[in-house]
Amino acid sequence: MDKAAIFISYSNWDVAFVKDQGRGKPFFTRALERVRRGNCTLFISGFETDEWKPEVEEALNRTHIFIPLISDDFLASKSCAHEVEIVRGRKERGEAVAIVPFLYRYCLYDDVEWLAKAPVHRGPGEFYSAEFTEHDREHFIIHFRNKIEAVLDRLEADCT
Repeated sequence: MDKAAIFISYSNWDVAFVKDQGRGKPFFTRALERVRRGNCTLFISGFETDEWKPEVEEALNRTHIFIPLISDDFLASKSCAHEVEIVRGRKERGEAVAIVPFLYRYCLYDDVEWLAKAPVHRGPGEFYSAEFTEHDREHFIIHFRNKIEAVLDRLEADCT
């Protein structure tokens, strides 16, 4: 794998966590851009409408790591569900892709089949949006970035 490809999928309600809202890139995005010492392509999903775009499907078909930001809004989104189905299809065909959910906001996800099978990342028994200090939140994100590095290492080992 020459260059890691990472796809972040999120609900439009969670846009401030991943996209610049006039104050610079959020820490989550900056941390993931540094995976493999910056030798990665980061595709950040998200639509103002449910209109599907071909470049999104192309990125989903190239990604090595699919990171869904889990919230009730994510689980209710048709666009997010479509993205998940594309990546799940790739996994079922045996392609080298990993789904690494990030539990962003409290939600009911126990009955979501694909999520029950995925290695869900959370802090010390909490969701990211729990009452953490800024230091704890940044530590949580760095831990998640390190997990992404480990998943990429496993994917590379499986491909050789």
